[in-house]
Amino acid sequence: MYFMHPGPPVFWQILIIGGIFGVFLMLGCFSPIRGSFFFKALFLILLGFLVTEGHRYLKNTPRKAWRVLRPIFNASVTGTVQEIAFQTSRPTVILGPPAFTVSFETKQGIKQGQKRHFKNLRQSLRVILKKDDPLPAIGDLVSSRFFLMPIQSKLTPYGFDFERYAYFKGLGGSGYALEPFRLIKPAPQNTTIENLRRSVGRRIHRYLQGHEAAVAAALFIGDRSAIPRGLRDTFVDAGIAHVLAISGLHLTLVTGLFFFILRRLFCLIPAFALSHDTKKGAAGFALLGGFFYLLLSGASISTQRAFIMMAFMMGALWLDRGAFSKRTVMVAAFIILLVQPIALFMPSFHLSFFAVIALISVYAYWRQTHVSFFGGNSLWRRFFVYIQGLLLASFTASLATIPFTIYHFHKFTLQSVVANLLVIPLMSFWIMPLALLAFLLMPFGLEGGVLKAMGQGISHMILVGQKVATWPGAVIQVPELPGLSLALMLIGSFFIYIFQGWHKGIGFLLIALSFCPVLWQNPPTVFINEGANTVGIREKYTLWVTNKKIPTFATRVWSESLGIPLENLRPWAKKDDDFMTFKTPCGVVGYAKTQEEGQKLCPLVNLLISRRLVACPSALIVTARDTWRQGAYFIYCKENHWTIKSVKPFPYRWPWE
Repeated sequence: MYFMHPGPPVFWQILIIGGIFGVFLMLGCFSPIRGSFFFKALFLILLGFLVTEGHRYLKNTPRKAWRVLRPIFNASVTGTVQEIAFQTSRPTVILGPPAFTVSFETKQGIKQGQKRHFKNLRQSLRVILKKDDPLPAIGDLVSSRFFLMPIQSKLTPYGFDFERYAYFKGLGGSGYALEPFRLIKPAPQNTTIENLRRSVGRRIHRYLQGHEAAVAAALFIGDRSAIPRGLRDTFVDAGIAHVLAISGLHLTLVTGLFFFILRRLFCLIPAFALSHDTKKGAAGFALLGGFFYLLLSGASISTQRAFIMMAFMMGALWLDRGAFSKRTVMVAAFIILLVQPIALFMPSFHLSFFAVIALISVYAYWRQTHVSFFGGNSLWRRFFVYIQGLLLASFTASLATIPFTIYHFHKFTLQSVVANLLVIPLMSFWIMPLALLAFLLMPFGLEGGVLKAMGQGISHMILVGQKVATWPGAVIQVPELPGLSLALMLIGSFFIYIFQGWHKGIGFLLIALSFCPVLWQNPPTVFINEGANTVGIREKYTLWVTNKKIPTFATRVWSESLGIPLENLRPWAKKDDDFMTFKTPCGVVGYAKTQEEGQKLCPLVNLLISRRLVACPSALIVTARDTWRQGAYFIYCKENHWTIKSVKPFPYRWPWE
């Protein structure tokens, strides 16, 4: 509700909502009212609204509000290395406080030539280094020159809002390094988690090569840098992309292995086993092992969810209570959204939570009603029950995440059940146990043979993904859905999870209604990115783009939002008259790179897209200057008329706009 508001609430709205929330707090003193479902629901809605506004207010203090508003071609930046990531072909470094300073000289506008100097900023910058530049250490105070750029705005009408995400994460901009880092002050000589992660990564690449090393680094420390895009797409098409990200599955396997091994070891010590509860002792140490793996893996949203749930499960063991409860996943969601409300829009939040919600609901029913062809407690019966449960879990998780997969990635796969049936046993019995053993042997330098055996399991997992991804129907693409669809999916899923009886039908109905906009929505005909250096025109099931090198990031996002395969991207070339024009039902569209070319195109087109200012009274004009001010443009062809919309229409309301 907060983010669907056209802008941040004004003071009188906050005052009214805060007053109602205070009244609810007082009404909570009465037991009959406090036990009402509608009272609790409205109480949490008001709390979520106020908490999100509190986060926005704290991020909007004057010292924190600095960010890059236009390209800065030569900026001197001094800051502390907070994080080193490898999400692209080149290493990415997050620079921030303490001692974070940015200096540059303005090149445009009224204040051209003026030197600007910002000291002790609380924002951060995400900068990409050159391939051969030496990497700093976490905590180093460094300095260098950068080409800085604003945070990328949305590229599609209902796409992911990068600016909003960066605002809540404290990122003020991004950039590219123009020279290697100069070390000003080295990091304190202490062992940090980040330095340990880098050390583990070096050990992995010493014994493994190629795809096996890349996937192993992803499983150990969440470093997906060396995984090529082709392999990532293969895992996505096969429906097993979740194994490349440190998720709840990995943390649960690690914690479960710790619990299993420690309990067996405690039972081998008669004095301890006779005087203490081995289950409770193993639960405590296993939780510590899970917490360490949480820090080592980078603490993504899905691993945070898994750790909170594991903490409640281990706590239930200590208190002799049931370990599986619907309440645990709800408490995990409450804590995560309380700390970072922006997580509500992250794919990892939806895929992780709603897969677990479905698994808990189905498992509670399956545990009591499943049947087996084998009687007794034989090995065959256990094996059959395991296969039966694995099939059910894979099918349930795949089915529960299909709506959110369609919303975020605009495609889904029908073969994910088969792929997960083969991959999850590999992860459970081969890859993750060897990963845990290798990590325990690393202090002694004995991890080489174990890592090589783990690499064999990873190669089999990659082979499964490659085979399944080539089957017919592996990828079904769907056009982009609006934000209303996400709201219906969320509410419908909670109806299915919380209520009993016929009320579950309301949840299924809401999820079905979330896909209805695909039937009537009219996607844009023309896409223009910031700077107007990339333009795309939709023609049925083909997207014509101005870039010779395709697909780029922008064209890939556009094609996915339209449900158009990447194979249907086509370069928009010049015509015989040496102009770039395209005929549509609403008229002729022209693209000009220079002012002279724009003036010549003016009488020939109805819609002119120009990278320079052009005077053309006979046509609609969108220039690069417009896109720098209002973000990406989307132009619709409705009833033979052009309708122009932008990401950030004036007047700007949200602070990240």
